[in-house]
Amino acid sequence: MQLFLFVAVVIMVVFGLITFQNPDVTVTMKFINWTFEQKPLALMLAIPFAIGIIAGTFICVPPWLKKASLARHQKKRIHELEAEITELVVQEETEVEEVEEVKEKGEAIIEDVKQDV
Repeated sequence: MQLFLFVAVVIMVVFGLITFQNPDVTVTMKFINWTFEQKPLALMLAIPFAIGIIAGTFICVPPWLKKASLARHQKKRIHELEAEITELVVQEETEVEEVEEVKEKGEAIIEDVKQDV
């Protein structure tokens, strides 16, 4: 991200220098059937650059959105699994307590039987 910002600032400085150093330079540009006559050089450089940025954005944004959606889904799944783990731990503790109670009752019964014999 910092590299991107640095490159953007450098490009803006270059466009600014071109604009201020060549205010009266005009160019004629032909593109397919269109002709742009006597337009400022900075404008003729900025327009294709802006078109490139827009095209790059349209190319890069869908994968970013897909990754963001996947990350949200994974976070949701993590929370679900953590809740399930908590529930299973509580269930295990309850079952261990029940087993301990049954064990104590069994030992008490064995002691009673030993005393009766």
